Amino acid sequence: MSIKVVLDTNVFLSGVFFAGTPGRVLDACFSKDVEIIVSPEILAEYQAAGHALLAKRPLPFFDQFLAMLAAKATIVKPAPLPVPLCRDPKDDIFLACAIATEADYIVSGDKDLIVLAGTFPIAIVKPLEFLQRRSLKHDT
Repeated sequence: MSIKVVLDTNVFLSGVFFAGTPGRVLDACFSKDVEIIVSPEILAEYQAAGHALLAKRPLPFFDQFLAMLAAKATIVKPAPLPVPLCRDPKDDIFLACAIATEADYIVSGDKDLIVLAGTFPIAIVKPLEFLQRRSLKHDT
């Protein structure tokens, strides 16, 4: 059984450009037990924010990596949320995607999403917590 994961843009970009814990999350997302869930809006945001970052930090394989992620991911077109749920309405795309697919996790470092942890029906966790929870599932 795979773990369904929605990655917020900061985790995706930090993993691609800077490695570290977000990079380990991306590595995990390319394993067989993790299903990455995205929407066309999320992919567009990854691309736009990634290209803005490319201006400051060139990374020749960014577009290829994004294409690989899109090829592995399950792409869904969720219905818009009936009302904004996040204090930053731009982040509602991650919530809508997670709800539409009954995702197990939203992995984020964004305070506007993290503040919803515990009140949102899907676990919203920071990258290290996701890795720890995934490791626990492997150990059982």
